[in-house]
Amino acid sequence: MDGTEVKKQEGYSTDIITDRSIDFIRRNKDKPFFLYIAHQAVHNYYQIPSDPPGTRGRDIPLQGEEARARYKIMLQGLDNSVGKVLDVLRELNLDENTFVFFFSDNGDVRMSPNERPYRGGKFSNYEGGHRVPAVAWWPGHIKEGWTSDELTVGMDLLPTIMDIVGVDISNQRKFDGISIKDHLLNQTDLPDRIVFFGYEPKLGTAMRDGHWKMLTKGDVVELYDLSKDIKETTNIADKYPERTKAMKAAIEKWKQEVTVHPKATGNLR
Repeated sequence: MDGTEVKKQEGYSTDIITDRSIDFIRRNKDKPFFLYIAHQAVHNYYQIPSDPPGTRGRDIPLQGEEARARYKIMLQGLDNSVGKVLDVLRELNLDENTFVFFFSDNGDVRMSPNERPYRGGKFSNYEGGHRVPAVAWWPGHIKEGWTSDELTVGMDLLPTIMDIVGVDISNQRKFDGISIKDHLLNQTDLPDRIVFFGYEPKLGTAMRDGHWKMLTKGDVVELYDLSKDIKETTNIADKYPERTKAMKAAIEKWKQEVTVHPKATGNLR
């Protein structure tokens, strides 16, 4: 799609998206810009550049040695593409004036033959389904080599970016996240907060309150202490009845707050 027009485009999607992104940067180098680059890699089916166009998913394995080899090729292509974007920012002397944030939208797909540190994977509310690495890059502003283990979420990006550019839109919408600008620039601690996420009704809803993690789906309630049980192996809901009751009530209250009346759209806002 080029806007709303369908056009035949030769090439591999990772390279096409990268080339278009670099072209956008070059065309807008003399004025402020926002660029959201949504690469399709890495995603199944694991189609690689050497596959003929139109290769069907049924011909490509999702597990095993061949799948891992294909995954590696796709990942290397993505890595090279990110490098090209950073290179053009340096070439145009935009690197110290451009905030770059790289992250994945979901957890792993259980490709590694090694022992996994987390329970669950993609399409799961367990830690393996949503706990992903992220990289914030802004030379001269973000301390080089610094790492953080604070809980941040994708919905923190909008308030963070608006805070960085100095535009207040809080009177136009209620933010679901918080700005992590001071945390990134000055390594300040983030405030304590409760975070909700989920996918109803297939996965249910989850809640983080510090190191406490609750998952609910129908009548099933699970409670974990991530400070002691990061792999979520032992449900301790019965051991902490008061906390379980309070967190379950908080989840139900949140679900009511974010649910649009079904006669309106039938969706979550």
